[in-house]
Amino acid sequence: MAVALGFEQSIAVAAPGNAKKDDSIEGVSGSDPFSPYGRQYALLSEELARYSALAEGEQWKPLSKGQPITPGSRSPRVAQLRSLLMLYGDYRPEDFAETTEKGSLEADVYDKPLQQAVRRFQRRHGLKADGLVDERTRSRLNTNPAKLAQILSANLQRWEQLPKDLGPRYIVVNIPEFSLRLIDGDREQFRMKVVVGKPKHKTPLIATRMTRLEFNPVWRVPPSIALKELLPKGSSALSAKGYRLVNHRGRAVPFTRGNVAGVRRGKVTLQQKGGPGNALGRVKFVIPNRQAIFLHDTNSKHLFKKTNALSVMAAFVWKNR
Repeated sequence: MAVALGFEQSIAVAAPGNAKKDDSIEGVSGSDPFSPYGRQYALLSEELARYSALAEGEQWKPLSKGQPITPGSRSPRVAQLRSLLMLYGDYRPEDFAETTEKGSLEADVYDKPLQQAVRRFQRRHGLKADGLVDERTRSRLNTNPAKLAQILSANLQRWEQLPKDLGPRYIVVNIPEFSLRLIDGDREQFRMKVVVGKPKHKTPLIATRMTRLEFNPVWRVPPSIALKELLPKGSSALSAKGYRLVNHRGRAVPFTRGNVAGVRRGKVTLQQKGGPGNALGRVKFVIPNRQAIFLHDTNSKHLFKKTNALSVMAAFVWKNR
C-alpha cells in the first residue's frame, strides 16, 4: 500500500461547490481525463484560478470589524459576509434559490442558507462549524486572495512531486490538517487524527510504501534523540520506562559512560521494549524511507487535545475509540 505525506497548507481540499454532505474527500490520485494527477489536483487548479482572479480584480473586500455575527442577526456586515462567501464558492446558487423561494432576499439578515455557507467555510478551514462568525472566522474570511493563490500554487507544485498514481488503495497524511485518510477505490474510507513534527522539526514530504504492521513495537531510538533528550535523564529514569542499551550483537549492556559513548559512535543503540508504556504505542506502520519518519500509535493520547505539531520524528496516528 502506498503512503504519501505532504501538502503545505490545507485550503479547500475539495472545491466548495463539489463538497459532499459527509465532508469526505475523493482520492488525491486516480483517473481523470483532464489531469495526470487526479481529480483533486484538477479541483485545486480550479481554486487557484478562482483566487487569482479575486486577487487581480476589485470585487474582493474584507469583512469589516464588529461584534460576532450570530444566526438571525441583521447588519450591513451580513451583506458583506454573503458577498464574500459567494466569491469563495461556499454560498451556492441553490442557497440563493432556497432563500428566494421562501420570500424576498434580505441581504443583511443572517438566514439559514447563509449559516450553512458559513459552516461549509468553517469546515474546510479547520474551524469549529458552529455558524458563529467570530474573530477567528473573520480572520480566515479576510485572508488576502493573493496569499491564498500563492499557497495553492505551492501545493500544486508539491503535488507534482508525488507519484502520478498511488494505486487503488493508499494512505495520505495531510500534514497541516493533522489528518490521515485511507483511500480505497478513489474514495475516502477512513479518517483519523495525527500529530506531526514541530515547526523546527518539520515532517517532510515523502511518498513510499507501507510494507507491514508491527504490534507492540520496540522503539530503536535515533541517536540524536537518545543523546540530546533521553540519556541526560539518567539510567534509573530510563530503566523505569523500559529503556535499555543494546550493542551491535543484540545484547543488553549497562548504562556506563563507555556504552553511552558507543551510542554516539553508532555501536550501541538505545531501545525501549514494546508494551503499553512504549512511545510508539501498540502498533507501528513500517514505511521505509531515508528520513526516519514513522507512522505509529502513541501512549500519550493527551497530545491530541493540544496542538497537533509536537513530534520530533514521527506522525502519531490515533483512532478515537
